Amino acid sequence: MATITEEQAAFDRLRTRLIDEGRGGKYVLFKAGAVQDFFGTSDEAYREGLKRYGSAGIFVVDQVEPQKSETLSMSWELGLMSVG
Repeated sequence: MATITEEQAAFDRLRTRLIDEGRGGKYVLFKAGAVQDFFGTSDEAYREGLKRYGSAGIFVVDQVEPQKSETLSMSWELGLMSVG
């Protein structure tokens, strides 16, 4: 059984292809490394995930949109910078 982190990573790898296929803006229900369905809202996708897999089920609900990148400072991450 995949972890939520593994499921999210699998979805992230498909994100660009789904956008290219015209699915941008939709919400995806993603499980077992595959898209299960698309929805108009995150609430609809989440409710369907609960219906199909239960509250203990591992699944991802995410919007099909370009992934936002985070700017990180390696100096900060390595503890080489301090505040004040």
